[in-house]
Amino acid sequence: MPVDEAQKILWELTELNFHFKILALDRCASGPSSHQDEHEQQAMVLRCFDVPSLIIADTQQANFGLQAHGWQERLPFLLALRALMRDWEGLKPTPLSLPDLASPSIYTEADALQLEGHITHFYTQAFYRLFGHAAVVPTRLP
Repeated sequence: MPVDEAQKILWELTELNFHFKILALDRCASGPSSHQDEHEQQAMVLRCFDVPSLIIADTQQANFGLQAHGWQERLPFLLALRALMRDWEGLKPTPLSLPDLASPSIYTEADALQLEGHITHFYTQAFYRLFGHAAVVPTRLP
């Protein structure tokens, strides 16, 4: 099998794993005050990705969304992930609890990168606390 095909297969498996691990983490980490039904919960998780369904991982979109190289392309998906995390139990960094700015265009690169760092830290720590092993994180294709 050619190396690029193997990389695409591994990326697809990792991406699908990431989709469903976030869904599982959201179910476990959401506090009792969360009154979302399963459909609302999945809709919120889908906003974190650029796909119509959690069972889709398109290699043509491998370096978009949360995996995009540019912070401006990642920002809408980071904001969606932050919105999802607001109901999670645990000590959240302040930027995760603050309301969204009026428009994503108001965010600077420093704001976005700081928010991304807080989201990443909270996600990985919540994942480890609840599941006892390292979190699955999004990857890019070379």
